[in-house]
Amino acid sequence: MDRRKAVRYRLSAPVKFRWRTNGNAEHEAEYQASGVSCDVSVTGILIECDGECPPVHAEVQVVMTIEAQTSKFGIGGSAEVTRSYNSDDTHVFAADGIFELIEANNQVQIGPSTC
Repeated sequence: MDRRKAVRYRLSAPVKFRWRTNGNAEHEAEYQASGVSCDVSVTGILIECDGECPPVHAEVQVVMTIEAQTSKFGIGGSAEVTRSYNSDDTHVFAADGIFELIEANNQVQIGPSTC
């Protein structure tokens, strides 16, 4: 049974994301990492990471940068990690959220953390 809520499109684009660990103030930490999208939809994204993935149920802020011949834009939003897989050579996670156009034809950066 397919659990997807929207059509996903295969798209390989650079992604930056950040998340915070939950815990008391002494053990809370913020992480920022990067990777490449594998597929995307308006309600979810699958990302292959450069390193360890955020844990399941973590809230992540995601920015994907897409460049065409004459323009550059970002798609981003807040999402919840629904699946995470880490092995020696593969780090992939899926996240569900609402993604939208965040900036066009300018440098796209991940904004301040709102996790």
